[in-house]
Amino acid sequence: MKNDSGVHFYIKAEYDGKVGGLFSIAAVAPMTFAADLITENVEAQHIKIDPAKIKFPSLTAFKGLEEAHQLMFTHLYFALYTTCNFGDSRLNTGFGVKNGKMEGLINSPEELGEAPLLENLYDQVKKGAVDWATFFCFSNMNASGKHGISIDILHPKQCLLFFIPFSVTKYDNGQTLCCLDVTQTELVVQGDGVAA
Repeated sequence: MKNDSGVHFYIKAEYDGKVGGLFSIAAVAPMTFAADLITENVEAQHIKIDPAKIKFPSLTAFKGLEEAHQLMFTHLYFALYTTCNFGDSRLNTGFGVKNGKMEGLINSPEELGEAPLLENLYDQVKKGAVDWATFFCFSNMNASGKHGISIDILHPKQCLLFFIPFSVTKYDNGQTLCCLDVTQTELVVQGDGVAA
């Protein structure tokens, strides 16, 4: 993914057992993405991304969220897309999950904070309109000063907050490379579920 200002975006992740970078990510159909996969000592391959082959550290330990791996990549794409194409007007994004499928995509301008999305999605889970919900917002880890995205999962049995770091490297030739590093995903908070 690249915008007109020479900024390139990629996702660093463990994909199909190997750590590499997913570059030039594009949505090719609803919930379907393609990218150039670059891993060490292997020529770049253009692939249709299989989200089930991406390992999200910290997420694998939780039961009842099997489809979360499939849906989490959508968050990552939206995070890169809104950063790339909206600049200072980035969007936080959330959606409910019903029967394993995304339902009710909603966005909120970053400057409004996470409250509008959180309240809406929390109410949907509480009322049983969706099985669980998830959203992301741009954030900083106060202790480390890392920039990244926070991904909340609101579930009747447990609520989880993950952080994925986002780094920016500027080069002398004017190019900028931004990386969302899934290999460094951290579980920040685990709490009680959404009370009915």
